[in-house]
Amino acid sequence: MLTLLAGVLLAGVLSGLAGAGLTLLLDVVQHIAMGYQTGTFAEAVLRASPVRRVVAITIGSLVAGLGWWWVRSRRRVPSLAAVVRGPVDGRRLGAVLADALPQVAFVGSGGSVGREGAPRQLAAGSTAWALGGLRLGAGDTRILVA
Repeated sequence: MLTLLAGVLLAGVLSGLAGAGLTLLLDVVQHIAMGYQTGTFAEAVLRASPVRRVVAITIGSLVAGLGWWWVRSRRRVPSLAAVVRGPVDGRRLGAVLADALPQVAFVGSGGSVGREGAPRQLAAGSTAWALGGLRLGAGDTRILVA
């Protein structure tokens, strides 16, 4: 029972850190992409010139495309379902992180693949990796990772 409680706490902390870290990175990318200091991203997009909007999404798309190509040319990136099903070692966790970062660049520059994908992916990967050290049953681990 204590092991399961430790797993729940670990999953919560790692998920929170993944979400908070990627949200901060997203905020930085958005500020750089639209060149604003105050207000919301939506307000900044409305204030930005059409040229800036096109350049921002073009650069974000280029960074994301090259990042995803680079990761996939070197490693197999596990799907979220694969992370839930199986153990995640350091190499697979690195692939998950390297796959999540281009998503942040794309979304922060104005692309719409969904803000929640990268944090969910990193939270699941880091939780699966960390829970590998606990002696939880496979079912409990799958539930916590999911």
